[in-house]
Amino acid sequence: MITTRFYLDCRAVRPGAPAPLRLVLTKNGVRAFIPLNVSLLPTQWDISRQMIIGHPRKQQLNSQIAECKLNADGIIYRLQSDGELLNMRACDIKKRVMAELYPSDSKPDLTFLSRYNEFVSSHSAGTQRVYRNTLHRLQAFTRKQNLGGLRFEDIMEKLSEFAPRLTR
Repeated sequence: MITTRFYLDCRAVRPGAPAPLRLVLTKNGVRAFIPLNVSLLPTQWDISRQMIIGHPRKQQLNSQIAECKLNADGIIYRLQSDGELLNMRACDIKKRVMAELYPSDSKPDLTFLSRYNEFVSSHSAGTQRVYRNTLHRLQAFTRKQNLGGLRFEDIMEKLSEFAPRLTR
């Protein structure tokens, strides 16, 4: 079972300075912290009620962190109903929740074609011609299949079939 709660992280903060508020995911005693981009003084946080008090924007911040917790709980519930939580560690759950809570912060899923073109563009004109010719031969081999939609990991099977044909 996974529990979520808030934690005012005062561990590495000077006395009197604001500390970051985090959402804590706990699974089997292992904790993972999700930043909420909210910093508070220790006097502005009520530990027992898990609420912000004495802050000029306490209503706005309380609703913001409540929404974040609700979204995280929804993601965890969905993972649990799909049966994915059984084999996931707390840090894996954190990565999954953060990717869905903050989609712009997650790394883009690079496709084979984007990585290939980036690699080719870093070479000289003659080498680029050779690499582009190889790409055209690969596209002909795959019968103009959409190489742009394939991820780099997915292309390995096609490359192993393509290697003998390339030498012809």
